[in-house]
Amino acid sequence: MTADPRLPRLATLAALLRDHHLMRLQQAVARKERAVLLREGLVAKGSDDAAAFQAQATYGRWAEASYRSLSAEIERHDAEVADRLATARLAFARARVLERLKDQLS
Repeated sequence: MTADPRLPRLATLAALLRDHHLMRLQQAVARKERAVLLREGLVAKGSDDAAAFQAQATYGRWAEASYRSLSAEIERHDAEVADRLATARLAFARARVLERLKDQLS
């Protein structure tokens, strides 16, 4: 079998797409990690002061709503990460197959 002259360019393009999808996956993971850190930062410290107790109660209601919102956001990010991971795996496989094929036919 002879090598198609387009094969090196196709392998290069596949490698670029692999890198692109890996970058998008890393960005999705970073967004999820930021949301997790924000959610973990919602914990309030207790106090015996009456004014602090009132502020803590108000903060607690806000924190609960924020926690629910961030949890939903994290679920969306989980789905995005799973989708991007599947796409990146496919791009890695394509790039690897084309690189091997190019090497075998060279």
